[in-house]
Amino acid sequence: MSEKERKIEKTVSMADLPDLFRGLAARFSGNVDAEEFWPDFETIRKLKIEIKKAADGVVVCYKAKREPAAPSDKGDEAPSGEDKESYKQLKKRMKGSFKAIRKSLEQEALPDQETVDAFVKDSYEMMAFNGKGDAYYKTYKKAVDEFKKVYKQADVALLRTSLDNLEDVKNKSHDIYK
Repeated sequence: MSEKERKIEKTVSMADLPDLFRGLAARFSGNVDAEEFWPDFETIRKLKIEIKKAADGVVVCYKAKREPAAPSDKGDEAPSGEDKESYKQLKKRMKGSFKAIRKSLEQEALPDQETVDAFVKDSYEMMAFNGKGDAYYKTYKKAVDEFKKVYKQADVALLRTSLDNLEDVKNKSHDIYK
């Protein structure tokens, strides 16, 4: 499957199926806060939906083909600054910071301020890239802001919960955009 094409599956109960499609309708009408299972329609050229019966409900599968990037779109370039770095380098650095934060929390210790600050700064930089998960940036920003707020409280258990929430948002985005 190419970078421009994504295939996502989700198993839901028959009772939840109407809500899932209401979310599709809301997304289609431009509500980016609607059901996050569906793609951002501003970047979609073609959407194919398939529904299959399963033992535990139904499997909803969609295949989305995205519009090719416009020639002026600098998708992998940082939007500004003298030190233009690639999106890939930024994500690699974020992955290292995230692992360090996770490791500290697993050891029942607060991560150091420098690592948290770098992760938060990189998260904001990442959200400036177009076409890399825009539909999730608002939700991700809320999760990052909450993480920052909880870190100041110096509560390891709360911070672990906040980091789990951040990771859930990241995983949902990566399911579609990575």
